[in-house]
Amino acid sequence: MLDASDTSPSVDPLLKRGFNFHEAGNNLAAAKIFEIAYRRDPSSIAAILNMGSSYYKAKHYPEAEEAYKEALKTDPDNATAHYGLGMIYEEIGDRPASRARFQKAAALSPDAGKPWMSLAQVTHEETPRLQALKRATDWAKRQLENDALSVEALKELITYFQEAKMHDEVRRACTLALQHKPQSQSLMEALASSHLWLHDYETAAGLKRSVIMTCEPTYTRPVKDEAFAKSATKTLIEIHETLTAAKIPFFLVGGTLLGFIRDNGVIPHDKDVDIGVMDDVSNKDVIEAMRNNIEFTCPLTYADDDIYLNVSHGSTGIDVFRHERDNDHIWCGINRRAGAMKWRYRAFGFKQAEILDRTFAVPDDCPQYLTDLFGAWETPDVGYQSVLSSPARFDTDHHFLRYMSYYRLWLAVHRKNTDLLNRTLEQTPEDVRNDSELNERLAFLNQRS
Repeated sequence: MLDASDTSPSVDPLLKRGFNFHEAGNNLAAAKIFEIAYRRDPSSIAAILNMGSSYYKAKHYPEAEEAYKEALKTDPDNATAHYGLGMIYEEIGDRPASRARFQKAAALSPDAGKPWMSLAQVTHEETPRLQALKRATDWAKRQLENDALSVEALKELITYFQEAKMHDEVRRACTLALQHKPQSQSLMEALASSHLWLHDYETAAGLKRSVIMTCEPTYTRPVKDEAFAKSATKTLIEIHETLTAAKIPFFLVGGTLLGFIRDNGVIPHDKDVDIGVMDDVSNKDVIEAMRNNIEFTCPLTYADDDIYLNVSHGSTGIDVFRHERDNDHIWCGINRRAGAMKWRYRAFGFKQAEILDRTFAVPDDCPQYLTDLFGAWETPDVGYQSVLSSPARFDTDHHFLRYMSYYRLWLAVHRKNTDLLNRTLEQTPEDVRNDSELNERLAFLNQRS
């Protein structure tokens, strides 16, 4: 396809007009312009491909499919058209058709990155999925050697490296991009996250503080409480059906368990769904079972000894914590490395509880577990942050706590929630709480919102 920035005389003015609509975010108008250009010149592969792309971005999938198929009549081996069809079929839930198109696009453009990454994302079998992921990241590493890459191109490489958990490469790409866009919030946050996963907690925390001090927040309207409760309930039911069918034992933990024990339902202001498995359950079994269900989005790669997995079901996040026994305690965490966030509880067994008209496993002494994790759990505390205040927290580096403090404070600023901001600040470490420059900045941002 043509570069939207190409202003040479050879570019059809009608195509340029379509590109202008596309850059303004009016994809449907862009699609109509590209369609007119194609009707005027049926030999224009650029017009028909951009028509398909614009209809796809406008979520007009039948029209996009028709455009790409029309392009293939002229050029049966057009990788862009096959890739576009793969994207459409993935959106409408036809995973086999999507995978076939991505395979075709990758075969036609073996040195491109996008077809391989998309193929990895829709491939269930582990070996071909990891092979496709490697082809995508090999391409990304080659691109990273190009000193003239734009910020947008570097951002694309960052997403590839993040998918593959290649944190050194994420750090390098972010550093290069920040030379051109030094106050980019997304780049600074990606760089901070890479340092966190590389266990450089002090640098990660410093970068997270810099986000607050230098970036402009994008104020967001939080998901309505009732909307989250509905989506989380649906997610829990889907988890139950999927893991039970695969004979994988799991249990409710954290805020999800608290909601059903104390409030008889999902806590409306919660952020995700928390489940646990014991260490005799393999990560592969959990992930592969969920990957069988197209509703779940799973990490493309993981290690056998990972103790935390992040999965999503639609827009609802799922935290899967692997629990390990240690004499008379059970512990879990974000990472088993020293200094990463961990929680430790008195050892517990399991019992069955009737929840959502289904049988879920829960700790056999729920009050004890909840006291270990939350302290005074019987009284609702909307601003309680277990990552900062949990009595169960142990072996957590001070700078890791600083990182999580800045993360939660920034989240409160984004949500324009003064009560949440103040309650979070109360729970941060003393050096964060007494940081006068930080407090001034937070007060300024909160007042302006």
